[in-house]
Amino acid sequence: MRFALLSLAAASVSLPAGAAPDTTPPAVPTETAPYVCPATKVFAARDRKTYVATFGKNAPWSGVMTISFLTSTATYSAQIPMSATKQVAPSDYRSSPIAFTNPSDEKVEDVKIDFGEKDAVAPCIDYFHLPDDLWTNSDAKKAIAALDPAQQPVSPVKVADERDALTCKHPYKSAAIDGDVAELVYPVAAERVGATGRVWVNVRLTEDGTVAQTTIYRSSGNYYLDASALSTASKTRYSPQIFRCEPVATYYLFVANFEP
Repeated sequence: MRFALLSLAAASVSLPAGAAPDTTPPAVPTETAPYVCPATKVFAARDRKTYVATFGKNAPWSGVMTISFLTSTATYSAQIPMSATKQVAPSDYRSSPIAFTNPSDEKVEDVKIDFGEKDAVAPCIDYFHLPDDLWTNSDAKKAIAALDPAQQPVSPVKVADERDALTCKHPYKSAAIDGDVAELVYPVAAERVGATGRVWVNVRLTEDGTVAQTTIYRSSGNYYLDASALSTASKTRYSPQIFRCEPVATYYLFVANFEP
């Protein structure tokens, strides 16, 4: 993924009077797919000697993550117990920023975060390529300013040497929608009560861009709008994320907009 938290796709639907929406009662499969991968942001201080990670989720969450920092010649890792328990909005829980020291004199080029989710569908792993101007982002400055002065930065340790040189033309590419978004249907049951809103769907993708699972990340508050968004997100085609010249399994945040 890019520096951004997640790639966003907006699928919109108009609400004309007298439209002929789908009348089939949809099913929302959240009971069989309750797990949503945490959302991550990674920032760097201006001198690139300190890095900051923040995490968010749609529900209170705690666990152990493995964060890896990749330079041009080596990989450094640390295991961190962390939690996202501070509620900032409905279905939006955040962690406190976690600081890491640069593990070497080299520039950190990439970050990989494994949340230890052992689900067989698709792993919860996030990938970041760190641009040179990463510290200029306003969110980065806020995250660094919010660090607890009493917190000792985590120091990752070396776990691998001699990284392969990147030889492909485009070593990094975010997961993206491949072509057009599938048709978004305004359900008749939602139309009857005048329901509108926006639905955020977490789409877990395999290495070839196949949809492995769709789960509601943030609900519209209406069962039928949520179900329609899940259906559209699962029917849409995606291209996989490319990280260091290799396609990787990851997740994509799909936004369905049911607003006039």
